[in-house]
Amino acid sequence: MVRDVFPDVASMEVLPRHFGYRDREFPYMAKFVLDMFGYEGLRCLAAHFVLDHIEGLVARGFDSEMISNEVSALVESYIREASAAGRLGLQSAVVESHLRRVLSAVQARLSDVISIVQGELGTKLLPVDVAVNASADIISLKLRAALIARGYKGKGGFRMSQSIRGKHYMSLYNKVKQLLRQKLYQAVVSREIESIDKLVESINKVKKLVLAKNVATVSEYSNVVRSEAALNKDLNKLLNIIDKSIEEVLEQEKL
Repeated sequence: MVRDVFPDVASMEVLPRHFGYRDREFPYMAKFVLDMFGYEGLRCLAAHFVLDHIEGLVARGFDSEMISNEVSALVESYIREASAAGRLGLQSAVVESHLRRVLSAVQARLSDVISIVQGELGTKLLPVDVAVNASADIISLKLRAALIARGYKGKGGFRMSQSIRGKHYMSLYNKVKQLLRQKLYQAVVSREIESIDKLVESINKVKKLVLAKNVATVSEYSNVVRSEAALNKDLNKLLNIIDKSIEEVLEQEKL
């Protein structure tokens, strides 16, 4: 089936999960949907991917401004990849016009869409879950730094050794997130963390500053985080909880 429908990806026995959502895969799925359902189907496909993207962003605590920028960036990436995929026979200008229709429609109703998604996620995620998800970049940075400090350094720069990459690293990362969630929940209950909402706002401020300053190095990113933590004691406490969670997980794993 994969070889019949997507001959250009015939090397795959099974398509990756959510195939088509990633920008480089989008042209293949767009071509398939266009052949089956026409341009109305293409708009439905793009809307589906955009809404899935918004759900993920809301779950990570992104605010409306950040979500708007991310949605625009996603659709622009689809337009760019569709334009570059001439071998598939896509009419890139027509595809672009339909994708921009979807983008315009979503942006015009973005606040309503976000409210609906927040309502649905509210039955699945606690505010603590959102804060942990929002902290993903910080967790990754600190976990990588801790592993490198323990001797798992790769060749050049801020890289880990091959022995710790891939599934092993992701297993460690997920265990840190799980432990962080428990510790953060306890910190909220004990009022050590005063406001989860303000904590997430502070994390988002870091993300915006990183983009605005075009931060390119780990040290620059760390400086932005430390500067914001100096202004928000809850963020500083979160950083300490992340450090403790990483230390406990690495000790449990004897790393």
